[in-house]
Amino acid sequence: LLCLVYISIFLCQAVGGWSLKSPKDLGFHTIERKADVSPRHERICFSENHARSWDTSRWWSPAIWPRNSPKTSLTPLPYLVTLEDTTFRVAYPSVKGSSDTVRIVTEPNHDWTFTTQPTASHYCLQHGDQLTATIAWHAEHEQEEMHVHLYLAQGTPYVTARYTNATPVLTTHQGLRRLLFDGQARKC
Repeated sequence: LLCLVYISIFLCQAVGGWSLKSPKDLGFHTIERKADVSPRHERICFSENHARSWDTSRWWSPAIWPRNSPKTSLTPLPYLVTLEDTTFRVAYPSVKGSSDTVRIVTEPNHDWTFTTQPTASHYCLQHGDQLTATIAWHAEHEQEEMHVHLYLAQGTPYVTARYTNATPVLTTHQGLRRLLFDGQARKC
């Protein structure tokens, strides 16, 4: 095995297979990356040390992609979450089919909008892996730190949000009879 390593090093050096030079300097075609395709660093606030490279193809990646729109949609199925600067919306999509297409759509006015009193700052991605993501909002209000954490998990029919020093505000166009808060049923 050691002999094979020495032979491969010798061959690569003799043929010129290794180089520390830029591929562009060697005549290879390169792709120039514009600033507008870089991740939005203001949307990234990882709580753990994130020394490894960032994932770019996870289901939560749109939360950090550059967008011209103030809204970002994530799909931790079975629901759709739309992130906005100070709020998030949750909708349960339905499947619509025709003779040649099948689409997942959300009906207008069938979403739930969650915001806070006082109003939070813009969101950032605090954690993300293959199955879960945590989105956080922060704000300073009357010298108290306010936090909202939205916990998303692929495949679960539940949405969990934790409010610290903030009052949750829920808006929906659907009729509600009761909600469950901290394990207790509350009338609407």
